[in-house]
Amino acid sequence: NSYRGNYQNNGVTSARTARTADEADLKWELALKDSTDWSTNVSDPIQVNGTVYVAVGSELWAVNSSGEVTGRG
Repeated sequence: NSYRGNYQNNGVTSARTARTADEADLKWELALKDSTDWSTNVSDPIQVNGTVYVAVGSELWAVNSSGEVTGRG
């Protein structure tokens, strides 16, 4: 069984990464909190099986590949 896509566990991929804004395409964006809210913390996102999970304050949000929130709690 492999981890990170190969047996060396180094996470190397052949996917190309955008180097400039012109090479990048924004697929979706999501406001997790009001921009003036300094008291609500937002975690770094993780992706599991195509779903992005992020902690917003005391809630865990699940976001699908279209940018729609599919769960909060």
